[in-house]
Amino acid sequence: MRINGSVISRLAELYGDKKISQKLLFESVKSFSDLGNAVFCLKCKTAVFSSAAMGEDAYSTTIVQAEKAVISAKKAVTSAVIALNRMAERAELEPVYEGDANDVEALYSAVLDYYKNGIA
Repeated sequence: MRINGSVISRLAELYGDKKISQKLLFESVKSFSDLGNAVFCLKCKTAVFSSAAMGEDAYSTTIVQAEKAVISAKKAVTSAVIALNRMAERAELEPVYEGDANDVEALYSAVLDYYKNGIA
């Protein structure tokens, strides 16, 4: 399963002048970016956070914060994809994501692929 970027672009064209839909669209795509950034931060933890200047307590706290950011971003992405799919359905477009939005790991993987390939 993958995130359909062309549907997101089409939704942006259709709803670009409607404030509520525009805000939802922006926040949804931003949640994809937030998830990508949180995962990147967590993956780079040893390179970025384990400098000699940082004590062990500060390092542990930073890792916990990064892990919480990933969990929070995953929840936001699930909500965003459900909302985007509803918008697409109302606009009679194909879904933004065809998989089960509650299958967090599959959705998570699709969003990270979308994030890596560039967000519209």
